[in-house]
Amino acid sequence: MTQSDLSEFFDMPALYYCEFKASDIVASLYKICDDSVRSRQFLGADNADEIEAILSDHEGHSLHEFIDGNKLLCPIIDFNLLIEMYDSIKPKLTRKEVLDSLIFAFRKTCLEIFPKWNPKTITIASSSDVKKISYHISTYDMRLPNIAQVMVFTELVCKKLPEGLQEKSIINNITNKRSFSLKILGTPKFIEETGEHVHVKKAIHPKYGSIFDFMICPPNDKSEVVKSSLLNILKLKVQIFDNTNSETSQAELKLVEKLLKEASIEGFDLSFPSESSPNVFPLKRISQSYCSLYDWKHTNKNAYIIRYKKFYSFHCYHADQEKPPDKKFSHAKVYEAIQATVTYIQLDKPIWILKHKDLKNGLYFGMKPELKIANFKINVIEYRGESIKLKLLINQAIIKGFLAKPVPEINKDIMDLILWHLKNVICSGNEELNEYIWNWWAYLVQKPEKKP
Repeated sequence: MTQSDLSEFFDMPALYYCEFKASDIVASLYKICDDSVRSRQFLGADNADEIEAILSDHEGHSLHEFIDGNKLLCPIIDFNLLIEMYDSIKPKLTRKEVLDSLIFAFRKTCLEIFPKWNPKTITIASSSDVKKISYHISTYDMRLPNIAQVMVFTELVCKKLPEGLQEKSIINNITNKRSFSLKILGTPKFIEETGEHVHVKKAIHPKYGSIFDFMICPPNDKSEVVKSSLLNILKLKVQIFDNTNSETSQAELKLVEKLLKEASIEGFDLSFPSESSPNVFPLKRISQSYCSLYDWKHTNKNAYIIRYKKFYSFHCYHADQEKPPDKKFSHAKVYEAIQATVTYIQLDKPIWILKHKDLKNGLYFGMKPELKIANFKINVIEYRGESIKLKLLINQAIIKGFLAKPVPEINKDIMDLILWHLKNVICSGNEELNEYIWNWWAYLVQKPEKKP
């Protein structure tokens, strides 16, 4: 090969399409997104050879099978159980029991909707992420008509799992999503902050299957399209969230999208709220963007919108995790603060007295028949850092009243100025008025339950 031939070879266009927006490859039969590069790339292919070329040219990259629109899809369970949640499940399940439960529920559901299904066609892949138990379970022996029916299939599987595994956040349902992506077998997750590729998706069964066995929209798929009455019965349930008369309508979703745009919040795919969290709009990150809460550009953290009446607030999981830990106080410090601030007088009913500071650090006292402090809590060191209700701590501490300690001796330089100011400025030198004011103050301290 001559130098001219070599140059011509490198100048040849790729077998596949390469664009920066999914909409630019809409005509492609198969779509793959590459999260390892900035800006994110969308790669379009029309056959198995072109997919192979993408995988070869982007070896070691974080590649995801990208699905948008209503397509024939293999049923898929995207299972992610955080270790913290796993440790809290009761009765306790071993990791093997978790996987066995998933496989049993998946197989049983497949046979319910398609009695001719071959259980040997089940595919299982996992992630090496030590922070969670993660599985993708699918099959290449059947396809479902659209995303909505894959969602119904997922619900049927979820209902067959042990109660501790039925939490909505554990199985990522693709309901109400216009698009979604799943990591391709053998590819890692890309962590932008560190530039590392970690948590490779590996095959469990079949251990030596091809990448196409683990795709939910594989090329040249001739498997049967299943139309089961079990899926159709629940189909109305899918449409509820997309109905203009429902609690969350298409109009409201467009409003939230508009608010995100106006706030320059980009790089997310917005979804409808789930039944378990009707006021939370999930935001799945699909491209790099700046997070004002975390003050950083990142791609691997999702976010969410919380709806409260007619107000919407943006929250980022990364920012949530970066919140400083709750401060812990010693038992003695808490008691000292309470006793210097709160006391009460026991009559027929207790009268609570609270010491306050105004905006100029001046002191004033409030008297109320009831101490209203809601359910405020404080982390106390002696209680292993656990949160203790402030009201309980106050009840334990107030028996000693205010901790106003008398000084060993009166500072005449300070007191003489106060006495002179009261007599000569406030009382204009009037002895009777000066004595009256001191008696009035004494009465407040000696008989706080009575009005002077």
